[in-house]
Amino acid sequence: FFNKTGRSYEPIKQEKNVYLETPVYDKASNSFGILRYNFNKRILQAIAYKPDEESVEVIEEISLSEIDDLMNIRLIESFMIVRNSMEENAIEFLAPKRKIYLEENESIEFVENEKMYSSKWNEDLLDVLDYGYGEEVIVRDLETGKILERYKGYLNRMPDGTAWLMTE
Repeated sequence: FFNKTGRSYEPIKQEKNVYLETPVYDKASNSFGILRYNFNKRILQAIAYKPDEESVEVIEEISLSEIDDLMNIRLIESFMIVRNSMEENAIEFLAPKRKIYLEENESIEFVENEKMYSSKWNEDLLDVLDYGYGEEVIVRDLETGKILERYKGYLNRMPDGTAWLMTE
């Protein structure tokens, strides 16, 4: 990372047997989130780095013994730790713990204002739409997983962090 003055800054030092995921930017908090797998201490940490303050904070810490499978784990923008469960067609929130069952070919994009935004590839839409693109956006209640809205189209992230719904 580079701070405001252009000076290189290493907020989290690399260590042996410690793996750092690619940072995720959260516009709302103007900070970067990083998943840190510390195999020395057997923990998974979600860490927030605030460049304006040059501060680092551990947001969440989970013992690796509590996680049965490290596959498909990632940090999303609001710094929630999630895992895609392909076998169950679900998204599992590891912190805070909850599971939302998804439709086939649906995957999480981001969470905002207590809503989960996901995209779904739908082959059936290819015959209906003139432009031949079969994607849908599904908006779910984050607490219950209930579908609130569904749109034909896709989400496109803009450089300023906003999400645009691209429809026909």
